[in-house]
Amino acid sequence: MGSRVSYIADKLAGKASSRADKSIDMNESSTQKQHLPPGYARPMKPSGLAGARRAGPSGKAGLIAAELEYRLTTGKYGFGEDISSSELAEEFGASRHPVAVALNYLNTRGYIDVLPQIGYRVVAPTRTEIADMFLGLARIEALIASLASQRQTPEEGELLVRIAEQNRYAGLGAAAENEHYIACIGDFHQQLRYMARSAVISDASASWNRLSSFYLWQGLPEVLPKTTDTLNAERVEIAHAVASGQTDRAQQIMEAHIVHKPYLTGILD
Repeated sequence: MGSRVSYIADKLAGKASSRADKSIDMNESSTQKQHLPPGYARPMKPSGLAGARRAGPSGKAGLIAAELEYRLTTGKYGFGEDISSSELAEEFGASRHPVAVALNYLNTRGYIDVLPQIGYRVVAPTRTEIADMFLGLARIEALIASLASQRQTPEEGELLVRIAEQNRYAGLGAAAENEHYIACIGDFHQQLRYMARSAVISDASASWNRLSSFYLWQGLPEVLPKTTDTLNAERVEIAHAVASGQTDRAQQIMEAHIVHKPYLTGILD
């Protein structure tokens, strides 16, 4: 994490080079860019209304928000953990204002609670809230899978299968492996969103998927290899159903895949 913080601190101080600015994307790690199959080009971000809705803070606050969201979605913070705005300001070499803007933005995204007279705390959702969130995400992703199966080109379907097959043996372990695993899942869902060709629904999917990663990482450090094997195999099955135009089957498998994730990872029992 040290190099990331150093980069942000330098950028806040105006020291980061333009070359570094172009090579580092706070929401897309270098790991994500290295393992993609031949022929894969990351889809462009949705434009128009969907893109505007997703926009977060700019400038210093935007950099800090992106880094904190990265930490939240990769398990660096746990449910109910207090976050000190003054410590973050010191860590990033920034004033408290951009830190507060970043934390308040993350509050609107469902990661952080703002507690009067206390400060900031990572949310601690109930079992029902977690189950409801994954049920909602399952419905969104099932719709994405359905649309993708109907609107794809043959080349896009083949590419989705290649992405799923190549990622079949991705697992958890060291930090680099964990980032790779997250990147594999992101590539799969991003390709599906591209194939679905619906900016509004894709925007909702991307937002809910980031929140689901945050929830899942509360259990993932304890996940057994067979769990990731199961989830990877299901993504391969979904990819084949979508690519072959089996709309109903793709929808059903995807919904079941998302709904049982929190149980497989140990967040719910």
